Amino acid sequence: MRSIAICLLLWASSACAATPPPGPVVKEAWEDIAKIYVDIPAHQAEWQKAKATYVKSHKTSTAAHAAIRAMLATLNNTRLQWLSAEDVKTILAQFSGPLPKSGLAYLSFEFSPGEKKVITALANSAAAQFGVRTGDLLQSVNGRDVTKMSPGELVRLLDRSDSKPMNLALMRSTRLQNVTVQPSAKPLEPVTLTMNPSDMSAEIAIREFTVPALKQFEEAVKTASAKGTKEYTLDVRNNPGGLVDAMLDMASLFVRNKDFTCAKDQSRKTTCRKTKAGTPIEGDVTILVNEGTASAAELFAIGFQRTKRGQVIGCRSYGHGYGGQLTMLSDGSALLIPDTTYLDPDGQPIEGRGVTPDVVKCTPF
Repeated sequence: MRSIAICLLLWASSACAATPPPGPVVKEAWEDIAKIYVDIPAHQAEWQKAKATYVKSHKTSTAAHAAIRAMLATLNNTRLQWLSAEDVKTILAQFSGPLPKSGLAYLSFEFSPGEKKVITALANSAAAQFGVRTGDLLQSVNGRDVTKMSPGELVRLLDRSDSKPMNLALMRSTRLQNVTVQPSAKPLEPVTLTMNPSDMSAEIAIREFTVPALKQFEEAVKTASAKGTKEYTLDVRNNPGGLVDAMLDMASLFVRNKDFTCAKDQSRKTTCRKTKAGTPIEGDVTILVNEGTASAAELFAIGFQRTKRGQVIGCRSYGHGYGGQLTMLSDGSALLIPDTTYLDPDGQPIEGRGVTPDVVKCTPF
C-alpha cells in the first residue's frame, strides 16, 4: 500500500546532483517524520528526545544514515523505514517492470531488523508452488544470510538468482524448512483472465497493483465485457498490494463516483477517496481473499464491501493497514513513512485485523 508521491521524481533530478554534507540529512529525516508520520502525536516525547540524541553533526554519510536508522527505531514501527539511494531505484523499478519469475518481490516481505517475514508469495508463482508460505521467515538464499540485508539488497539478490533454482532457508514456527524454488520458465503475468462461456462468467486474477497490472486488468475487463459476461470473480488471493492509485483505477471500472477507501491521517481526521465518475461495468462481482491478501489488495476488497458492489469470500486477510509515502532526502536516500491508517466499513483500522469476508470459506490455495 504505497502512495507514491511526486517527490519520488527527485532521485533522477538535478536537485540530487550534488551530495550535501551528511549532517543536515538527519535533520531532514527528523522533520519529515514529525510532519508526516501518522502516529507521531502519540510519540511526541520520544521524538523530541530522539532529536536531542541524533540530530547533530555527523562526519560521514555512513554515520548519518546509522543515526537515521537508530532514530527510526525509537518509534518501534517496522513499516517506518530508511532506504538507501540504490534501494530506492531497485524498489521503484518493481512497480513498473515485469514480475520476478520466482514470485518473490519487494511487496512479498515485511522488513524489520534481523527479520524478513513473507507476507505472501505471488499467486500461482514458483515460490508458492514450491512451498513458500505466509508468515515464513526468510533466513538465507543460496547459502547467503539475508536476515540483516536492506530491502533493496534482498530484492537485488532475488533478481540475480531468478534464472536458476533458489535454495531458500525458511523458519516456519520453530522449525527450519529448506525449500528449493525452480523459477518459472515464462514470465509471471500480473493479471490473468479465465472465461467460462457456458455460464457467462469470468475470473480475473490480480497478483499485485502496479502500472502493468492496471493495463492488463483494463484489457481483461474489456475482453470479458465484450463477451457478455454477467458474473465476475476478482481474485486477490496471495496479492501483497502495491499502488493505491492503480487499485482505485481498477475498482473504478466496476464502482463509479463512490467513497472507496477511507483513512485517518496524523490529525486523526478521516477522509475518503472516491472512484472515478462514469458508467460502471454491469454484472455480479465476487472478490476472493485469503491470509496472503494484503495492503492495497485489502483496500480493494473492503472498498467493494463499503460500496455494497460485491461479495467478499475467503479467509481473513493479512492486516496491513498503513498507507505509506516515500519521501526523498537531499542525498538521494529516502524514508518510507506511514502517513495514513486505513479503515474498514465499520471505521475500524485494518492494521492487524484484516478484511472480514462476507462468506468465510478457507480452502488451500
